[in-house]
Amino acid sequence: MVSLDDLKAAIDALLQISAAGRLLQLNSNTPERAYEAYVLSLCAVAVRNLGGTATLTGIKSGPDPQICVFRGGPGSMSSTYQDYCYVDCILRNKAFEIHADVEYIGQSGASHEIDVSFYDARRAAAVRQTQTSPKTNQNLLVAIECKFYESTPGVVLARTFLGLLSDCSTNRFNAFVSNKSTRDLERFLAKKSGPDPFTDLSPLDPQSEQRFVRSLEQQLKKWAGGR
Repeated sequence: MVSLDDLKAAIDALLQISAAGRLLQLNSNTPERAYEAYVLSLCAVAVRNLGGTATLTGIKSGPDPQICVFRGGPGSMSSTYQDYCYVDCILRNKAFEIHADVEYIGQSGASHEIDVSFYDARRAAAVRQTQTSPKTNQNLLVAIECKFYESTPGVVLARTFLGLLSDCSTNRFNAFVSNKSTRDLERFLAKKSGPDPFTDLSPLDPQSEQRFVRSLEQQLKKWAGGR
């Protein structure tokens, strides 16, 4: 069973935090929140593997913050209460950001928390400037649900995520990611209209990491262009 320390070590290695003399700060020091930051870290790796740049950025301090702060729960993309981190990315001629635990407004007007999301960089800058909420129908590129299970997984959270996706319109890639699964969860996620399932993702399983990263790379290639 993957532990909190395993997840924190993976985040540190993937984002090269301590190697650059920086510190990792999880506002909620739990496996659930660490798992989201871990998935965000793998997304940054996918961008870099394609020749893009993925720079850890503080909302107040800018690139390469000394303390890398990740939220303890869902919050505003424009909040400066702390120097919250996101990943600033450029892939070919596309500029976008990767966020953890950001609240979006859906087409219906409902508020949604997306565990890991990719959002157009210009739209994100406008959100911060106007202190508004990002919208799922305005350049949301990727939505990933991240669930760290310590007990037997059910299908409720996957069903809720599927409802969230119906309130989005611009996504290029959707995924449901967890550290364990059940037959019922696998059957539910096998639906054609559902998100791509990655129900064995763990830093203790390098092959599961490769499957997730390669799948995301393929979708980013199609979107950004190039071979």
